[in-house]
Amino acid sequence: MAARALRLLVCSSLLLVASSCGDNDAPAAVPDAGLAVVPDAGLGAVGFTETTHTFPSVALEPGEDRGPGSAPYPCMSWTLNNEEPIYVNSVHFIAGPAWHHSNWMYLPDTNLDGPDGVWNCEERGFNEGYAILGGVFFAQSTQAEEETQQFPPGAAFVIPPHSRIVGGTHLINFDSVPVTTDATFELGLIPEAEVTTLLQPLSLNYQEGFLIPAASSATLSTSCDLSGSTGPLDFRIHYVLPHYHQYATNFRFEVVGGPRDGELIFETDASVGDPLGAMLDVPFELMGATGFRMTCSYDNPETFDLRYRNADNGEMCVLLAYTDAPFRIYGATEGTPTVSDVGGISTREADCAAFTAQPPRR
Repeated sequence: MAARALRLLVCSSLLLVASSCGDNDAPAAVPDAGLAVVPDAGLGAVGFTETTHTFPSVALEPGEDRGPGSAPYPCMSWTLNNEEPIYVNSVHFIAGPAWHHSNWMYLPDTNLDGPDGVWNCEERGFNEGYAILGGVFFAQSTQAEEETQQFPPGAAFVIPPHSRIVGGTHLINFDSVPVTTDATFELGLIPEAEVTTLLQPLSLNYQEGFLIPAASSATLSTSCDLSGSTGPLDFRIHYVLPHYHQYATNFRFEVVGGPRDGELIFETDASVGDPLGAMLDVPFELMGATGFRMTCSYDNPETFDLRYRNADNGEMCVLLAYTDAPFRIYGATEGTPTVSDVGGISTREADCAAFTAQPPRR
């Protein structure tokens, strides 16, 4: 795989609150995929009963910020001990106070080994590039304390046998007194016999070229063309989750090409703290389309520019969706955006590099 494509896969594999790509363009340290291989166990029944799991609590002092770049940076893990595949139709997340954001993946339990619970990410060499060895499990909307990732009846993503759930977390105590907080997952599983649709992730990330000028309104857009690698698209979108911070005012996701060119797939103006993801009441049919367009709008009242980062006064424009395509889709901006002024709004249109990838076999 070309270096550029590999970096895109790593940097787009999750909603990156704490990207292993950081605030610069240095490639992430990608784990050796050879470490992850286990025998292919086929597609069996659920064979798994621990559908609710609560992680150990974390104590935070007033104003304490524990996340990427801090020491320690808290990771959490839950080894499933599943001998057979499990089919996930929903993930319900419940968090206490101080959960700013978290990204979760499933990966072979031969990776990031050690006691489960809460541990220092850096001690085990965690980065979100590990998602290429498994897949996306769940991404928390910024500061949402309860959120459900729900798919239609019969739709599910599959977690292979011998898997581990791992999350990189960002905890901030905004209060003036100490807090103790934890988080719980409740899984909605269905047996293999009831699975009618297997889901794969689609991720778009506006990182390169990200800028919101001081004291301005701004719109950032990118259009990703997949026709070169797939031909006209022939699948449906079932679930959409945007990611942005407190300066965002609107998010749009649209079709590019084909008979539904320009048609809106999903839009929201929900605020930070609200669950931003949604199952589409009717899966969106993409027959004949060539790609997607993502647009994020912002109001920046500050006296400084906003950049792509997770720290205070940083912003993001990222999308995670689930489709019934037989492959995963990754896209990210590249190069220098075209900048214009449209009615007093700073408009930045960036090129998108996009590609597809097969799920890893185990």
